[in-house]
Amino acid sequence: MFYNDAEKRTVCLFQGGPHLQGMPGFLHGGAVATMIDATVGMSAIKAEGLVMTANLNINFKRPVPLCSVVVINSHLDKTEGRKLFISCDVRSVDETTLYSEATSLFIKLDPEKNS
Repeated sequence: MFYNDAEKRTVCLFQGGPHLQGMPGFLHGGAVATMIDATVGMSAIKAEGLVMTANLNINFKRPVPLCSVVVINSHLDKTEGRKLFISCDVRSVDETTLYSEATSLFIKLDPEKNS
């Protein structure tokens, strides 16, 4: 996973192996969702510190072939007070195939209230 502070962007290269299979030959959607949450979460944490996921909305466009490498690219779109809005997509390495798109909402936590 790589983070670019100037662009508020996180990029993750991910390869799901046979233990993450859903339908035969394809990655389980829950594994894709977990990696999306981890990637957008890293964008939120790097931008604002302690956060939690409030909402994660994923549109699955195509199933991800098992053992293929995908690029998960997330970007901080805007902040409103304690709210962070982050978008994400999952694509093939050559970026020709879109597998999933996601939007998320994170809430910045107050460390003093959460200790």
